[in-house]
Amino acid sequence: MPVIVENASYRYAPGSQSVYLCTPKNESQMSGNNVLTHISDWDGKNTYGELWDLGLGYENFDACIIVDDIKLHELLKKEEGNYIINNLEYINEIKKFSPIRLFRTKYASIMVKQRIPLDKEGTDGPNTHLLPQIILHKVQFPVDDDLCVQIQVDPFGSVIDGDGNYLDWSGMESDKFQSLLKKYGEVRYIENKSKMKNIVYIFLKKDDLDSIMNIYKDSVMKDLIRVILAQIVCDKNYDRNLRRARLNTLEKIRAINFHVLKKWAINRSPEII
Repeated sequence: MPVIVENASYRYAPGSQSVYLCTPKNESQMSGNNVLTHISDWDGKNTYGELWDLGLGYENFDACIIVDDIKLHELLKKEEGNYIINNLEYINEIKKFSPIRLFRTKYASIMVKQRIPLDKEGTDGPNTHLLPQIILHKVQFPVDDDLCVQIQVDPFGSVIDGDGNYLDWSGMESDKFQSLLKKYGEVRYIENKSKMKNIVYIFLKKDDLDSIMNIYKDSVMKDLIRVILAQIVCDKNYDRNLRRARLNTLEKIRAINFHVLKKWAINRSPEII
């Protein structure tokens, strides 16, 4: 079954929009390995090597790497059978080899061949390099506890696509995803967003940042306000000075992944920088 959400509820990124394709959790069991485990030889389409399960210990999700370098294979053999996830020094040694990553559930999988960036900021685009924080600190999705997410897709509204290209955004009123969200999304979120958007816009017209910040201090509303502000920044229907001011606001409140939004503005809307 599909679950339609904006990723505001668990602090993911400014303006993210997603469709989660889910199955019942009791029908989605995987290996559940909680230690580094050698699985088998891997012989796929133009991809060869040894398949290793990194041992995250999730019942419904496996994070694996495909190793075609003998030095990395020997490095892994030394720690086989151990829990390595909290050993950041060891994880960083693995990252230097930039192995192919294979993330899989019972009904879907994704293979990532993009090189793992070693700099702190990383690269834009596919974010499944190797054990990103969202995986290391428990995979969280805004779905019911009895459901298991098989795959997440961002069909319309992200400001950046899977190849790292920056996209125009069609605005809150004409964005196709907003229509999808209103039809299938959580009723309470849609109602709260409508009310909060009106409140925020009134304060913006008065240039009353203090009032916005006072609302933002309410932890329940933080992420929702952040999404509204990010969407205003991306919406060319708004005055550029207002958009520039909101970009500055998001920087002041240290919005999650602000640097991605700033890069988008530089590429697609330099007039608001």
